[in-house]
Amino acid sequence: QSRMATEKIIPEGEWVMIKKENRGSKMNERWEGHYIVKGRTEAGYRLESKEGVPLARIVPRHKIRRLNYEMTKSMLKNKPNTELVEDILDHREPRSRREYLCGMADDSEQWIREEDFESNARIQSYWNSKSQEEVPGDRDWYPE
Repeated sequence: QSRMATEKIIPEGEWVMIKKENRGSKMNERWEGHYIVKGRTEAGYRLESKEGVPLARIVPRHKIRRLNYEMTKSMLKNKPNTELVEDILDHREPRSRREYLCGMADDSEQWIREEDFESNARIQSYWNSKSQEEVPGDRDWYPE
């Protein structure tokens, strides 16, 4: 039985992202694009960019992440929606379990674990702004 048969099928018209193969640094984005599913083959999915340009290759299911969160609530249960993060205000915990205090779109604040972020862009921006500050005698906030 093929791998495709054991994984949930993504219907046509669904928005997805593709896992990056060579992202260089762990601070770089894990996922790229916003693509729409145009069809399915035995090997994977035919995708099209949001600009309407077909992707030249077939993408295997295990390298695709769905963007329709309503249909995947069970996968995201208890996971905060990091798309609503407007700004990172602070951080806490040791590096291995780091959490960030985030200003959310609804003006609330929420602690979110580093691994729950869909993208590292906001985290990288936070650390870049921290490196601009001079904090005498306090060097434990530098990322590894």
